[in-house]
Amino acid sequence: MKKSLMDELWDAVRCTYLSDLKREEHRPVLHHALKALDCEEYPLYAWNDAVKYLTDDRAALFFYSHNEAQNFLIEFCSPA
Repeated sequence: MKKSLMDELWDAVRCTYLSDLKREEHRPVLHHALKALDCEEYPLYAWNDAVKYLTDDRAALFFYSHNEAQNFLIEFCSPA
């Protein structure tokens, strides 16, 4: 069975808890993991859920394309 988008990110970061993905120190690893993913491999709702979860819904955004959501998260997780 294929892993969910959040599970893929969790595995890439190798953190203890899913909620640890929100920690700022994990953003560089998330950035690289997100860039490596084929956005079409995951449903659009999964991308929107990931945006909402990883940003604590601060962005209050909804995307209508996989690519836009992926690019937003890549930018959000970009190293400072």
